[in-house]
Amino acid sequence: MKRTVASYVRVSMVGDRDQETMLSPDDQKRQIERLIDNEGHDRGPVFEDIDVSGRSMDRPDYRRMIQWVEDDPGHRGIAVLNVSRFARNMSEGVAEIGRLRDLGAAVLMAQGFMTEEMASSDQGFLMEGFNFLLADFESRRIGSTWRRVHDMRIESGRFLGKPPAGYLSDAQVGLVIDPDKGPVMRDAFESYARGEKITRIAARVSAAIGTTSARTLKRRFVSAAYNGQMTWGGEVHPAVHEALELGPR
Repeated sequence: MKRTVASYVRVSMVGDRDQETMLSPDDQKRQIERLIDNEGHDRGPVFEDIDVSGRSMDRPDYRRMIQWVEDDPGHRGIAVLNVSRFARNMSEGVAEIGRLRDLGAAVLMAQGFMTEEMASSDQGFLMEGFNFLLADFESRRIGSTWRRVHDMRIESGRFLGKPPAGYLSDAQVGLVIDPDKGPVMRDAFESYARGEKITRIAARVSAAIGTTSARTLKRRFVSAAYNGQMTWGGEVHPAVHEALELGPR
């Protein structure tokens, strides 16, 4: 039976990724479209969730795709690269695929060539279940590895996260002061401490290093990073990078 089959592409959050096996969105789409064409189906819309964990089923484009399929399940389907792109949560992923197929929709996978015929076989049932188990295990393993890395960085005082304005990333101490933007931010802190209006400071900072609203700048004034600390998991931890002078908090 010919269907219209949507392509679903997902790239994990940084902490969930396996860099050795990760395929780009374009690579995923190419393999998925080849499967759809080989099966004789029409290509449907492409849904993408980028930098989104597969452990949650509450993903923006994933939910839109499910709604699209449910609107006409007898004539529509979904194609993904493999089970880990669909979900890394075994219990919910298996249940969702089973529900969609019970509605009459097709769920196809490019890797392993999981066609409608294969999915309905005993061998396909075994392969799909085993692959979901591996995807769930791999997600847990990667998550544990990242937690250990985070713990080690916190213990060593190396900053975690994106460098705030005025800093650059550094492998040794986490952050170093940006030679161009650092002095601009330090002047902003000192000007605020002297009582200068935040709107005037924000305008000056924007002209020097890029658009910065007064509200954003005020949030930066209370950021632990500028005081030589870091916030992780809702707690403030000591860090080893150099602090920029702060105005009153």
